[in-house]
Parts: sequence; structure tokens; C-alpha cells
Amino acid sequence: MRIFLFLSTVVFSSLSLLHSDDKVQENLDYLIAPHDVLDVKVFQEPDLNKQARVEASGFIVLPLVGKVMVANLSLIEIQKKIEYLYETDYLVKPIVSIFVVERKVNSVRIFGQVGRQGDVLIKLDRPLTILDAIASVGGGTRLADLSKVKLVRSNPGKRKNPEIINVEKLMVSESKSKNNYVLEPGDTIYVPERFF
Repeated sequence: MRIFLFLSTVVFSSLSLLHSDDKVQENLDYLIAPHDVLDVKVFQEPDLNKQARVEASGFIVLPLVGKVMVANLSLIEIQKKIEYLYETDYLVKPIVSIFVVERKVNSVRIFGQVGRQGDVLIKLDRPLTILDAIASVGGGTRLADLSKVKLVRSNPGKRKNPEIINVEKLMVSESKSKNNYVLEPGDTIYVPERFF
């Protein structure tokens, strides 16, 4: 029986990791905000599964444990917090998985010397790089200085902010460095004018 439970746990954890790779891998640093919608699942406890919108106050309400503060926390932090709350009074070693179903801010803003200024939607099923974002608005104009594109992060973490990126160099690069500039909700891109 213990072996079966162990194997079930391993399989569930693997499936959770695969599922999370599909949906939120590009946003590991994303901090949950009010009005985001989370899908909370508790392994082998279907009555505790819930899709919850984060209240303006930053809480979600879950069965048995009630209000849980989740705003400004990462998915991993929220997962550990909910597991702890369920384990304290209700379950033995609960396994919780959390996915972002809907984000309040799910776009980046791009302006300056581009074909069309405005917001670019970030899809949940694939990351949006700085190259993809610029291409989706028609690329740079003939006056654009793509060697000095400014990226302002909404959640800089340990990264330099703002960051000046040589997009011209990225476009011709065959290295994987072009994938290092994955954008997050709320980021802003400014493409300056070239001075001749």
C-alpha cells in the first residue's frame, strides 16, 4: 500500500510539473495580483479543488481553510502555504498544484518607433520574447534605433531595470540568448529614434 501511495505521488507530481510547464513556465517570477484567477487542486481530494479569483484585498477563499493571502506571492510560495494550512488541521502530507488561469495584467506595452504602438497580449500557452513583441506590432520603423531598445520590467527581481537591449544583434544571433528576454505581464518596451 505504501509503495502504491508513493508511486501515485510521484506520478501526480510529474503530471503537475508537465502541466505547469505548459501553462506558466515562462512566468516563474510572476507574482500573483488581485483579480488573477487561480486553479487550486489537491491530489486525491476533489472536494477541495477550486478555481478562485484573487480578491482586491489579495485573498482567495478555499474549502476548510477559508481566506488565504496570495497577493505578491509566487505560485511556489502559494503552493507551500496552502499545503501547510491543509496539513496543519485536515490532511496528511497534502499535494497541492496551482495554475494561473487568468491574469489581471496579461500584456506588455510597446511604444516609440514601431509600426503600431500599444499593448501586446501574452498568451498562457507560450512565452513572449522581446523579438516576438516587436514583430507583432509591425517591427521598427525606418527611424527606429533597434540597438538601444529599453525594457522596463514590472517585476525586476535581481535583473537590471531598466535594461538596454541590442535587438539588432539579437535578430541576427543564432544563439539561445534571444530567448533570454522573455517578457512578463506589465513590462514596457520603448524603441527610440535613431539619430543620424
